[in-house]
Amino acid sequence: MKNEIEIINQRDVELLEKTRKINLQKLFTQEGMDAIIREIKNEVADFQAFHASVATKEGRAEIISMAFKIAKCKAPIKNLASELKEESKKLIDGVNSQWNRYEKEMDTLRDEIRKPVDEIEAEEKRILEERQNRLGLIENLRNYIPDSGFQKMSESYAYAIKRAEDLIKFENWGEFQFKAETSFKEIFELLQQRLLGAIKNEEDQAELLQLKKEKEEREKKDREEQIAREAVENARIEAEAREKRIEQEKINAENRAKEAERLRIEQAKIAENNRILAEKKAKEDAEKAVADAIEKERNRVESEKRKEAEALEKREANKKHRAKINNEALDKISDLIINNIALEDGENGEDDCVEIAKLIIEAIARGEVPHVQINY
Repeated sequence: MKNEIEIINQRDVELLEKTRKINLQKLFTQEGMDAIIREIKNEVADFQAFHASVATKEGRAEIISMAFKIAKCKAPIKNLASELKEESKKLIDGVNSQWNRYEKEMDTLRDEIRKPVDEIEAEEKRILEERQNRLGLIENLRNYIPDSGFQKMSESYAYAIKRAEDLIKFENWGEFQFKAETSFKEIFELLQQRLLGAIKNEEDQAELLQLKKEKEEREKKDREEQIAREAVENARIEAEAREKRIEQEKINAENRAKEAERLRIEQAKIAENNRILAEKKAKEDAEKAVADAIEKERNRVESEKRKEAEALEKREANKKHRAKINNEALDKISDLIINNIALEDGENGEDDCVEIAKLIIEAIARGEVPHVQINY
């Protein structure tokens, strides 16, 4: 193993020396860069021929070291590139292009050589995370709170125990094996105690419920017996009360009959008195009605006489009023006629004019003169 490590170290030196002894004129050309990349790949191929194992820490260390050496091969070429750029600006584009290709090839080669290690480290990381996650889930059950979704608390603790048993069933605990088993044992015993306590509490509760149920049944039976006894007693009391009511009703019926007879006799007497009073009142009312009728007739006659006198008086007053109106109209018409005739003839025809005026007024009063009326 020592000789193999010495050979690997010697090859590391030779690998680096190759990158330092390249002719600058040939290095940054397609041919020159292919040559150095090929040389380094050949060295890597020789290294891989030793079959460094990723299953051991030493083998993984060798692979990581070789990848690191490959990465270090970039620095000399980069330095040469810088020197060459300073010497000739004409080669800048070619140098950059070849350098980028070289760097990409080195990175790819590095990644390829590290890939087995990266894969096993990723797997180890995944396994570690799964171990830590399972252990954390087991530890969380230490403070487990019963789930209200279960009907009984014991069912919830039984579920927690089953959950812990499922989590501990893991074949790849590795260095976490002892800690996981220790935590599981502690938490299993803790949950087992809580489960037993819950079962005991549920049994006690069930027993209390049974005792309570028996007590309620006894009390119910006692109440029913008491109700039956009270019913019998109430029936006896009701029967006695019914007999007393029947007797009292009989007495009350006899008293009502006697009272009815007394009221009948008394009402008969009252009815007779009322009849006598009614006959007397009827006679008085008849006499009064005759007197009222006579008085009413006398008042009617007197009222008719007054009305006739008043009507006559009104007719006389109206006649006088009409005569006054007629005379006023006659005088006015006569004056008009006289004045008109006097103006026309100059003769005295006053009497004839008056007669003419009367005839006119009478015609107007009778309504024989169109468009003329007399207001009385």
